[in-house]
Amino acid sequence: MLSLIFIIFAAINKAIIDTLQFHYDKSWFAIHFLKNQGWWNPKDSWKNKYKNHDITKGEAFWGATTVFCWITDAWHFFQSLYLNFISLAIVFFEPIIKTEILIWSLIINFIIYRITFGFIFEIFFRRLNGRNNGK
Repeated sequence: MLSLIFIIFAAINKAIIDTLQFHYDKSWFAIHFLKNQGWWNPKDSWKNKYKNHDITKGEAFWGATTVFCWITDAWHFFQSLYLNFISLAIVFFEPIIKTEILIWSLIINFIIYRITFGFIFEIFFRRLNGRNNGK
């Protein structure tokens, strides 16, 4: 069951990532985080990794473009969380449904996890983009 919780959190973070990347201008983030656009807006926030936001001046700090990239902007932060939750779901995997035939257990559990991910992603993606009830 712990894996399913991690899958849910992964789906939420994936919805955030896709919202930031593809629908930022009309998203919940653009509306509610006006004062911190430099961290949220992916059109500019990727430059946070560089001194004075200038790629020619090198890294803003050691590891800003590699190991610590995840703290430089919202997109990389939520991508890191997404990947961590997927990894945790794998590490803590325990079948929700067990059958005597292993292949059927794997297939059934795959379907449960995939539907859960897709359902949670869709709910959050729609909310973050202001698209509810088929809008």
